[in-house]
Amino acid sequence: MKVTQTRYSPHKQARIRAFFAEGVKKHHLPWTVEALPALLHLSLFLFFAGLAMFLFNINHTVFNVAISWIGLCTGVYMCITFMPMFRHDSPYYAPLSSLAWYLYTGILFTLFRILQWIANQCLTYSIWKRMRDLRGTYLARTLRSMEKEFEETALKVPSEIDGRALLWRFESLDKYEELEQFFSGIPGFCSSKVVDDPQSSLYSLNIEKVALALDRFLERTWTSNLISDPIKIRQLVMCIRAIDTAHLSYAAYRILFTFFKDRPALFQCVELGLSLISRGNNDEQKNTLFVQGIITCIIAKAPQRNEQWNLLVMHQLGISEHTLQSYLNHGDSVLLATLIHFTHQFVGNPPAPEHILDRDSLLSLLSRLRMDVNVQDALPKLQHDFCGLWNEIVIQRRDTDHDLLSDLLSEIVENIRPIYLTLHQGSTQHDRYPLCSIPAHRIHPASNLNEVNDGETV
Repeated sequence: MKVTQTRYSPHKQARIRAFFAEGVKKHHLPWTVEALPALLHLSLFLFFAGLAMFLFNINHTVFNVAISWIGLCTGVYMCITFMPMFRHDSPYYAPLSSLAWYLYTGILFTLFRILQWIANQCLTYSIWKRMRDLRGTYLARTLRSMEKEFEETALKVPSEIDGRALLWRFESLDKYEELEQFFSGIPGFCSSKVVDDPQSSLYSLNIEKVALALDRFLERTWTSNLISDPIKIRQLVMCIRAIDTAHLSYAAYRILFTFFKDRPALFQCVELGLSLISRGNNDEQKNTLFVQGIITCIIAKAPQRNEQWNLLVMHQLGISEHTLQSYLNHGDSVLLATLIHFTHQFVGNPPAPEHILDRDSLLSLLSRLRMDVNVQDALPKLQHDFCGLWNEIVIQRRDTDHDLLSDLLSEIVENIRPIYLTLHQGSTQHDRYPLCSIPAHRIHPASNLNEVNDGETV
Protein backbone atom coordinates (compact mmCIF):
# COMPACT_ATOMS: atom_id res chain seq x y z
CA MET A 1 0.00 0.00 0.00
CA LYS A 2 2.88 2.34 0.71
CA VAL A 3 4.48 1.74 -2.67
CA THR A 4 1.30 1.90 -4.73
CA GLN A 5 0.12 5.33 -3.70
CA THR A 6 -1.37 7.88 -6.08
CA ARG A 7 1.99 8.71 -7.66
CA TYR A 8 1.44 5.83 -10.09
CA SER A 9 -1.25 5.40 -12.73
CA PRO A 10 -3.90 2.69 -12.14
CA HIS A 11 -2.35 0.11 -14.47
CA LYS A 12 1.06 0.50 -12.79
CA GLN A 13 -0.53 0.21 -9.36
CA ALA A 14 -2.21 -3.02 -10.48
CA ARG A 15 1.08 -4.47 -11.69
CA ILE A 16 2.94 -3.55 -8.48
CA ARG A 17 0.16 -4.98 -6.33
CA ALA A 18 0.21 -8.24 -8.31
CA PHE A 19 4.02 -8.42 -7.91
CA PHE A 20 3.85 -8.10 -4.13
CA ALA A 21 0.83 -10.38 -3.90
CA GLU A 22 2.85 -13.17 -5.51
CA GLY A 23 5.61 -12.53 -2.98
CA VAL A 24 3.14 -12.84 -0.12
CA LYS A 25 2.00 -16.19 -1.47
CA LYS A 26 5.50 -17.54 -2.19
CA HIS A 27 6.87 -16.68 1.25
CA HIS A 28 3.81 -18.02 3.13
CA LEU A 29 2.98 -14.78 4.91
CA PRO A 30 -0.35 -16.16 6.28
CA TRP A 31 1.58 -18.87 8.11
CA THR A 32 3.82 -16.24 9.67
CA VAL A 33 0.83 -14.16 10.72
CA GLU A 34 -0.78 -17.18 12.38
CA ALA A 35 2.52 -18.07 14.10
CA LEU A 36 2.75 -14.71 15.90
CA PRO A 37 -0.21 -15.24 18.28
CA ALA A 38 0.90 -18.85 18.76
CA LEU A 39 4.29 -17.59 20.00
CA LEU A 40 2.53 -15.16 22.33
CA HIS A 41 0.43 -17.97 23.77
CA LEU A 42 3.49 -20.17 24.12
CA SER A 43 5.36 -17.44 25.99
CA LEU A 44 2.41 -17.06 28.36
CA PHE A 45 2.32 -20.79 29.15
CA LEU A 46 6.09 -20.82 29.68
CA PHE A 47 5.68 -17.95 32.12
CA PHE A 48 3.02 -19.86 34.06
CA ALA A 49 5.16 -22.99 34.06
CA GLY A 50 8.09 -21.00 35.47
CA LEU A 51 5.77 -19.38 38.03
CA ALA A 52 4.54 -22.80 39.19
CA MET A 53 8.10 -24.11 39.59
CA PHE A 54 9.08 -20.97 41.50
CA LEU A 55 6.10 -21.19 43.88
CA PHE A 56 6.66 -24.90 44.47
CA ASN A 57 9.94 -24.10 46.21
CA ILE A 58 8.54 -21.06 48.07
CA ASN A 59 5.09 -21.92 49.48
CA HIS A 60 3.03 -25.04 48.82
CA THR A 61 -0.32 -23.37 49.69
CA VAL A 62 0.20 -20.57 47.21
CA PHE A 63 1.50 -23.15 44.71
CA ASN A 64 -1.67 -25.23 45.01
CA VAL A 65 -3.91 -22.19 44.47
CA ALA A 66 -1.87 -21.02 41.49
CA ILE A 67 -1.61 -24.46 39.88
CA SER A 68 -5.40 -24.88 40.23
CA TRP A 69 -6.05 -21.68 38.31
CA ILE A 70 -3.36 -22.53 35.77
CA GLY A 71 -4.93 -25.97 35.26
CA LEU A 72 -8.40 -24.49 34.85
CA CYS A 73 -7.20 -21.94 32.27
CA THR A 74 -5.25 -24.65 30.45
CA GLY A 75 -8.35 -26.83 30.30
CA VAL A 76 -10.42 -23.95 28.89
CA TYR A 77 -7.68 -23.26 26.35
CA MET A 78 -7.67 -26.92 25.27
CA CYS A 79 -11.46 -26.85 24.89
CA ILE A 80 -11.22 -23.74 22.73
CA THR A 81 -8.50 -25.42 20.66
CA PHE A 82 -10.52 -28.56 19.95
CA MET A 83 -14.02 -27.02 19.88
CA PRO A 84 -14.05 -26.27 16.09
CA MET A 85 -13.57 -29.98 15.37
CA PHE A 86 -16.89 -30.89 16.99
CA ARG A 87 -18.84 -27.64 16.56
CA HIS A 88 -18.11 -26.31 13.10
CA ASP A 89 -20.03 -23.10 13.75
CA SER A 90 -17.95 -22.30 16.84
CA PRO A 91 -16.60 -18.71 16.89
CA TYR A 92 -13.85 -19.82 19.30
CA TYR A 93 -10.55 -21.24 18.13
CA ALA A 94 -6.88 -21.05 19.04
CA PRO A 95 -3.69 -20.76 16.95
CA LEU A 96 -3.15 -24.50 17.34
CA SER A 97 -6.67 -25.43 16.20
CA SER A 98 -5.52 -26.00 12.61
CA LEU A 99 -2.69 -28.26 13.73
CA ALA A 100 -5.04 -30.09 16.08
CA TRP A 101 -7.45 -30.57 13.16
CA TYR A 102 -4.83 -32.30 11.04
CA LEU A 103 -3.75 -34.48 14.00
CA TYR A 104 -7.35 -35.39 14.81
CA THR A 105 -8.39 -36.30 11.26
CA GLY A 106 -5.03 -38.01 10.58
CA ILE A 107 -5.33 -40.20 13.66
CA LEU A 108 -8.91 -41.19 12.81
CA PHE A 109 -7.93 -41.92 9.20
CA THR A 110 -5.15 -44.23 10.41
CA LEU A 111 -7.48 -45.90 12.92
CA PHE A 112 -10.20 -46.67 10.38
CA ARG A 113 -7.62 -47.87 7.89
CA ILE A 114 -6.41 -50.41 10.45
CA LEU A 115 -10.00 -51.40 11.27
CA GLN A 116 -10.72 -51.83 7.56
CA TRP A 117 -7.79 -54.20 7.25
CA ILE A 118 -9.01 -56.18 10.30
CA ALA A 119 -12.57 -56.29 8.91
CA ASN A 120 -11.23 -57.57 5.60
CA GLN A 121 -9.55 -60.46 7.37
CA CYS A 122 -12.18 -61.75 9.76
CA LEU A 123 -15.39 -59.68 9.70
CA THR A 124 -18.41 -59.28 7.39
CA TYR A 125 -18.53 -57.27 4.18
CA SER A 126 -20.95 -54.67 5.63
CA ILE A 127 -18.51 -53.83 8.47
CA TRP A 128 -15.60 -53.65 6.00
CA LYS A 129 -17.61 -51.32 3.75
CA ARG A 130 -18.48 -49.11 6.72
CA MET A 131 -14.81 -48.87 7.75
CA ARG A 132 -13.81 -48.10 4.16
CA ASP A 133 -16.34 -45.25 3.93
CA LEU A 134 -15.17 -43.75 7.22
CA ARG A 135 -11.55 -44.02 6.10
CA GLY A 136 -12.39 -42.15 2.89
CA THR A 137 -14.29 -39.47 4.83
CA TYR A 138 -11.41 -38.70 7.18
CA LEU A 139 -8.89 -38.88 4.36
CA ALA A 140 -10.82 -36.16 2.51
CA ARG A 141 -10.97 -34.08 5.71
CA THR A 142 -7.25 -34.47 6.25
CA LEU A 143 -6.41 -33.34 2.71
CA ARG A 144 -8.52 -30.19 2.90
CA SER A 145 -8.13 -27.44 5.46
CA MET A 146 -10.31 -26.87 8.50
CA GLU A 147 -11.81 -23.72 6.98
CA LYS A 148 -12.73 -25.60 3.80
CA GLU A 149 -14.50 -28.26 5.86
CA PHE A 150 -16.49 -25.58 7.65
CA GLU A 151 -17.54 -24.06 4.32
CA GLU A 152 -18.75 -27.44 3.07
CA THR A 153 -20.74 -27.92 6.29
CA ALA A 154 -22.35 -24.49 5.99
CA LEU A 155 -23.51 -25.23 2.44
CA LYS A 156 -25.23 -28.43 3.56
CA VAL A 157 -27.30 -27.00 6.43
CA PRO A 158 -31.13 -26.91 6.07
CA SER A 159 -32.68 -24.10 4.06
CA GLU A 160 -34.16 -22.48 7.21
CA ILE A 161 -30.88 -20.63 7.62
CA ASP A 162 -31.65 -18.70 4.41
CA GLY A 163 -34.72 -17.24 6.08
CA ARG A 164 -32.72 -16.22 9.14
CA ALA A 165 -30.11 -14.59 6.91
CA LEU A 166 -32.89 -12.72 5.11
CA LEU A 167 -34.30 -11.56 8.45
CA TRP A 168 -30.90 -10.35 9.65
CA ARG A 169 -30.43 -8.44 6.43
CA PHE A 170 -33.85 -6.83 6.70
CA GLU A 171 -33.35 -5.78 10.31
CA SER A 172 -30.08 -4.05 9.38
CA LEU A 173 -31.75 -1.81 6.78
CA ASP A 174 -32.22 1.81 7.74
CA LYS A 175 -31.66 3.83 4.55
CA TYR A 176 -34.25 4.54 1.85
CA GLU A 177 -32.00 3.16 -0.90
CA GLU A 178 -31.40 -0.06 1.03
CA LEU A 179 -35.13 -0.63 1.53
CA GLU A 180 -35.73 0.00 -2.16
CA GLN A 181 -33.11 -2.57 -3.10
CA PHE A 182 -34.54 -5.10 -0.63
CA PHE A 183 -38.15 -4.81 -1.82
CA SER A 184 -37.16 -4.81 -5.50
CA GLY A 185 -35.24 -8.05 -4.93
CA ILE A 186 -38.13 -10.03 -3.39
CA PRO A 187 -39.67 -11.22 -6.73
CA GLY A 188 -36.26 -12.34 -7.97
CA PHE A 189 -35.59 -14.08 -4.66
CA CYS A 190 -38.85 -16.04 -4.95
CA SER A 191 -37.91 -17.28 -8.43
CA SER A 192 -34.30 -18.02 -7.48
CA LYS A 193 -32.85 -21.44 -8.21
CA VAL A 194 -30.05 -20.95 -5.67
CA VAL A 195 -32.32 -21.09 -2.61
CA ASP A 196 -34.02 -24.44 -2.04
CA ASP A 197 -37.35 -23.08 -0.78
CA PRO A 198 -37.48 -19.29 -1.16
CA GLN A 199 -41.14 -19.02 -0.14
CA SER A 200 -40.46 -20.73 3.19
CA SER A 201 -37.52 -18.40 3.70
CA LEU A 202 -39.85 -15.43 3.22
CA TYR A 203 -42.29 -16.86 5.75
CA SER A 204 -39.52 -16.83 8.34
CA LEU A 205 -39.54 -13.04 8.15
CA ASN A 206 -41.70 -11.07 10.50
CA ILE A 207 -44.39 -10.47 7.88
CA GLU A 208 -46.14 -7.74 9.87
CA LYS A 209 -42.87 -5.88 10.38
CA VAL A 210 -42.05 -6.15 6.66
CA ALA A 211 -45.51 -4.88 5.75
CA LEU A 212 -45.13 -1.89 8.06
CA ALA A 213 -41.69 -1.11 6.61
CA LEU A 214 -43.11 -1.29 3.09
CA ASP A 215 -45.97 0.96 4.13
CA ARG A 216 -43.56 3.57 5.54
CA PHE A 217 -41.39 3.30 2.44
CA LEU A 218 -44.33 4.08 0.15
CA GLU A 219 -45.57 6.87 2.40
CA ARG A 220 -42.14 8.48 2.31
CA THR A 221 -42.00 8.10 -1.47
CA TRP A 222 -45.37 9.70 -2.16
CA THR A 223 -44.98 12.56 0.31
CA SER A 224 -41.61 13.60 -1.07
CA ASN A 225 -41.46 16.62 -3.35
CA LEU A 226 -38.04 15.59 -4.65
CA ILE A 227 -39.28 12.44 -6.41
CA SER A 228 -40.96 12.70 -9.80
CA ASP A 229 -44.33 11.09 -10.52
CA PRO A 230 -42.93 8.42 -12.91
CA ILE A 231 -40.48 7.29 -10.22
CA LYS A 232 -43.27 7.22 -7.64
CA ILE A 233 -45.37 5.00 -9.88
CA ARG A 234 -42.37 2.77 -10.55
CA GLN A 235 -41.82 2.39 -6.80
CA LEU A 236 -45.49 1.57 -6.30
CA VAL A 237 -45.34 -1.10 -9.02
CA MET A 238 -42.23 -2.53 -7.38
CA CYS A 239 -43.96 -2.71 -4.00
CA ILE A 240 -47.07 -4.35 -5.46
CA ARG A 241 -44.92 -7.06 -7.02
CA ALA A 242 -43.14 -7.59 -3.70
CA ILE A 243 -46.48 -7.80 -1.90
CA ASP A 244 -47.81 -10.31 -4.40
CA THR A 245 -44.81 -12.66 -4.17
CA ALA A 246 -44.43 -12.38 -0.38
CA HIS A 247 -48.21 -12.54 0.29
CA LEU A 248 -48.22 -9.42 2.46
CA SER A 249 -51.98 -9.07 2.88
CA TYR A 250 -51.75 -6.23 5.39
CA ALA A 251 -49.64 -4.13 3.05
CA ALA A 252 -51.92 -5.01 0.13
CA TYR A 253 -54.91 -3.68 2.05
CA ARG A 254 -53.01 -0.48 2.90
CA ILE A 255 -52.05 0.18 -0.73
CA LEU A 256 -55.39 -0.74 -2.30
CA PHE A 257 -57.67 1.08 0.10
CA THR A 258 -55.53 4.15 0.82
CA PHE A 259 -53.21 4.97 -2.05
CA PHE A 260 -55.79 4.47 -4.79
CA LYS A 261 -58.50 6.22 -2.81
CA ASP A 262 -56.56 9.46 -2.41
CA ARG A 263 -54.63 9.52 -5.68
CA PRO A 264 -56.92 9.50 -8.76
CA ALA A 265 -53.91 9.94 -11.09
CA LEU A 266 -53.01 6.30 -10.44
CA PHE A 267 -56.09 5.22 -12.40
CA GLN A 268 -54.35 6.35 -15.59
CA CYS A 269 -51.26 4.14 -15.24
CA VAL A 270 -51.46 1.03 -17.44
CA GLU A 271 -48.20 -0.36 -16.06
CA LEU A 272 -49.76 -0.32 -12.62
CA GLY A 273 -52.74 -2.26 -13.93
CA LEU A 274 -50.47 -4.94 -15.35
CA SER A 275 -48.75 -5.32 -12.00
CA LEU A 276 -52.16 -5.87 -10.35
CA ILE A 277 -53.29 -8.64 -12.71
CA SER A 278 -52.03 -11.52 -10.56
CA ARG A 279 -53.40 -9.93 -7.38
CA GLY A 280 -56.81 -9.68 -8.99
CA ASN A 281 -56.84 -13.44 -9.61
CA ASN A 282 -55.92 -14.71 -6.15
CA ASP A 283 -58.08 -16.20 -3.40
CA GLU A 284 -58.28 -13.13 -1.15
CA GLN A 285 -61.85 -12.03 -1.77
CA LYS A 286 -61.45 -8.94 0.41
CA ASN A 287 -58.92 -7.54 -2.10
CA THR A 288 -59.85 -9.27 -5.35
CA LEU A 289 -62.97 -7.25 -6.20
CA PHE A 290 -61.23 -4.00 -5.35
CA VAL A 291 -58.31 -4.89 -7.63
CA GLN A 292 -60.67 -5.87 -10.43
CA GLY A 293 -62.40 -2.50 -10.08
CA ILE A 294 -59.07 -0.65 -10.18
CA ILE A 295 -58.03 -2.47 -13.36
CA THR A 296 -61.41 -1.68 -14.94
CA CYS A 297 -60.96 2.01 -14.11
CA ILE A 298 -57.42 2.00 -15.52
CA ILE A 299 -58.65 0.50 -18.80
CA ALA A 300 -61.35 3.17 -19.05
CA LYS A 301 -59.22 6.17 -18.03
CA ALA A 302 -55.86 5.36 -19.63
CA PRO A 303 -54.76 8.34 -21.75
CA GLN A 304 -53.22 6.15 -24.47
CA ARG A 305 -54.28 2.86 -25.99
CA ASN A 306 -50.91 1.29 -26.75
CA GLU A 307 -49.56 -2.25 -26.69
CA GLN A 308 -49.50 -2.31 -22.89
CA TRP A 309 -53.12 -1.23 -22.78
CA ASN A 310 -54.05 -4.00 -25.24
CA LEU A 311 -52.19 -6.52 -23.10
CA LEU A 312 -54.00 -5.34 -19.97
CA VAL A 313 -57.40 -5.68 -21.67
CA MET A 314 -56.64 -9.17 -22.94
CA HIS A 315 -55.44 -10.27 -19.49
CA GLN A 316 -58.42 -8.75 -17.74
CA LEU A 317 -61.08 -10.14 -20.05
CA GLY A 318 -59.28 -13.36 -21.00
CA ILE A 319 -59.73 -12.71 -24.72
CA SER A 320 -57.54 -13.23 -27.75
CA GLU A 321 -55.96 -10.52 -29.85
CA HIS A 322 -58.47 -11.22 -32.64
CA THR A 323 -61.41 -10.68 -30.28
CA LEU A 324 -59.84 -7.49 -28.95
CA GLN A 325 -59.49 -6.14 -32.46
CA SER A 326 -63.16 -6.90 -33.09
CA TYR A 327 -64.06 -4.95 -29.94
CA LEU A 328 -61.91 -2.01 -31.05
CA ASN A 329 -63.69 -1.94 -34.43
CA HIS A 330 -67.11 -1.55 -32.80
CA GLY A 331 -67.27 1.68 -30.81
CA ASP A 332 -66.73 1.34 -27.08
CA SER A 333 -67.10 -2.41 -26.96
CA VAL A 334 -63.92 -2.72 -24.87
CA LEU A 335 -65.25 -0.40 -22.17
CA LEU A 336 -68.62 -2.12 -22.18
CA ALA A 337 -66.98 -5.56 -21.98
CA THR A 338 -64.74 -4.57 -19.06
CA LEU A 339 -67.69 -3.03 -17.23
CA ILE A 340 -69.75 -6.20 -17.77
CA HIS A 341 -66.80 -8.35 -16.67
CA PHE A 342 -66.32 -6.54 -13.35
CA THR A 343 -70.04 -6.11 -12.62
CA HIS A 344 -70.74 -9.77 -13.35
CA GLN A 345 -67.97 -10.80 -10.93
CA PHE A 346 -69.36 -8.49 -8.26
CA VAL A 347 -72.95 -9.63 -8.65
CA GLY A 348 -72.14 -13.31 -9.18
CA ASN A 349 -69.93 -13.47 -6.09
CA PRO A 350 -70.81 -10.50 -3.86
CA PRO A 351 -68.38 -9.79 -1.00
CA ALA A 352 -69.35 -11.02 2.41
CA PRO A 353 -69.85 -8.24 4.97
CA GLU A 354 -66.77 -9.34 6.93
CA HIS A 355 -64.67 -9.01 3.75
CA ILE A 356 -65.66 -5.39 3.14
CA LEU A 357 -62.74 -3.76 4.92
CA ASP A 358 -63.41 -0.18 3.87
CA ARG A 359 -66.95 0.71 2.82
CA ASP A 360 -66.15 4.30 1.81
CA SER A 361 -63.18 3.24 -0.33
CA LEU A 362 -65.24 0.59 -2.10
CA LEU A 363 -68.09 3.04 -2.75
CA SER A 364 -65.55 5.59 -3.98
CA LEU A 365 -64.14 3.03 -6.40
CA LEU A 366 -67.59 2.05 -7.67
CA SER A 367 -68.39 5.70 -8.31
CA ARG A 368 -65.34 5.88 -10.61
CA LEU A 369 -66.87 3.19 -12.80
CA ARG A 370 -69.31 5.66 -14.32
CA MET A 371 -68.24 5.70 -17.95
CA ASP A 372 -69.39 7.57 -21.02
CA VAL A 373 -69.84 4.50 -23.19
CA ASN A 374 -70.95 4.77 -26.83
CA VAL A 375 -73.15 1.73 -26.37
CA GLN A 376 -75.10 2.15 -29.64
CA ASP A 377 -72.04 1.20 -31.71
CA ALA A 378 -70.96 -1.65 -29.41
CA LEU A 379 -71.24 -5.28 -30.44
CA PRO A 380 -74.85 -6.52 -30.27
CA LYS A 381 -73.77 -9.52 -28.23
CA LEU A 382 -72.34 -7.23 -25.54
CA GLN A 383 -75.52 -5.15 -25.59
CA HIS A 384 -77.59 -8.28 -24.94
CA ASP A 385 -75.23 -9.39 -22.19
CA PHE A 386 -75.55 -5.98 -20.57
CA CYS A 387 -79.34 -6.23 -20.48
CA GLY A 388 -79.19 -9.67 -18.91
CA LEU A 389 -76.74 -8.38 -16.32
CA TRP A 390 -78.96 -5.37 -15.61
CA ASN A 391 -81.90 -7.65 -14.84
CA GLU A 392 -79.75 -9.76 -12.54
CA ILE A 393 -78.52 -6.72 -10.57
CA VAL A 394 -81.97 -5.18 -10.22
CA ILE A 395 -83.45 -8.46 -8.96
CA GLN A 396 -80.62 -9.06 -6.53
CA ARG A 397 -80.89 -5.48 -5.23
CA ARG A 398 -84.61 -5.96 -4.57
CA ASP A 399 -84.12 -9.28 -2.81
CA THR A 400 -81.14 -8.47 -0.56
CA ASP A 401 -81.83 -7.65 3.07
CA HIS A 402 -78.32 -6.48 3.93
CA ASP A 403 -78.01 -2.71 4.01
CA LEU A 404 -74.31 -2.55 3.05
CA LEU A 405 -74.69 -4.91 0.08
CA SER A 406 -77.81 -3.00 -0.98
CA ASP A 407 -75.84 0.25 -0.97
CA LEU A 408 -73.11 -1.31 -3.11
CA LEU A 409 -75.60 -2.73 -5.61
CA SER A 410 -77.42 0.61 -5.73
CA GLU A 411 -74.15 2.35 -6.55
CA ILE A 412 -73.46 -0.14 -9.35
CA VAL A 413 -76.94 0.05 -10.86
CA GLU A 414 -76.85 3.84 -10.70
CA ASN A 415 -73.50 3.82 -12.55
CA ILE A 416 -74.76 1.72 -15.44
CA ARG A 417 -78.28 3.21 -15.59
CA PRO A 418 -77.33 5.77 -18.31
CA ILE A 419 -76.18 2.88 -20.51
CA TYR A 420 -79.46 1.06 -19.95
CA LEU A 421 -81.49 4.16 -20.82
CA THR A 422 -79.49 4.65 -24.01
CA LEU A 423 -80.26 1.08 -25.11
CA HIS A 424 -83.96 1.49 -24.34
CA GLN A 425 -84.74 4.90 -25.73
CA GLY A 426 -88.43 5.47 -26.35
CA SER A 427 -89.63 2.90 -23.81
CA THR A 428 -92.31 4.19 -21.42
CA GLN A 429 -91.28 2.82 -18.04
CA HIS A 430 -92.05 4.67 -14.83
CA ASP A 431 -89.87 2.55 -12.53
CA ARG A 432 -86.40 4.03 -11.98
CA TYR A 433 -84.82 0.59 -12.27
CA PRO A 434 -87.08 -1.37 -14.64
CA LEU A 435 -86.35 -4.85 -15.90
CA CYS A 436 -85.51 -5.33 -19.56
CA SER A 437 -88.43 -7.17 -21.17
CA ILE A 438 -87.36 -7.11 -24.82
CA PRO A 439 -87.50 -10.77 -26.00
CA ALA A 440 -84.51 -10.34 -28.28
CA HIS A 441 -82.31 -9.49 -25.32
CA ARG A 442 -80.83 -12.41 -23.48
CA ILE A 443 -81.62 -12.54 -19.78
CA HIS A 444 -78.25 -13.87 -18.65
CA PRO A 445 -74.70 -12.58 -19.16
CA ALA A 446 -72.46 -14.41 -21.55
CA SER A 447 -69.87 -16.71 -20.07
CA ASN A 448 -67.31 -16.46 -22.85
CA LEU A 449 -66.19 -13.05 -24.11
CA ASN A 450 -64.19 -14.68 -26.90
CA GLU A 451 -67.42 -15.51 -28.72
CA VAL A 452 -68.10 -12.57 -31.03
CA ASN A 453 -70.92 -12.44 -33.57
CA ASP A 454 -70.97 -9.24 -35.59
CA GLY A 455 -74.31 -10.08 -37.21
CA GLU A 456 -76.51 -9.78 -34.13
CA THR A 457 -78.67 -6.68 -33.75
CA VAL A 458 -80.71 -5.21 -30.94
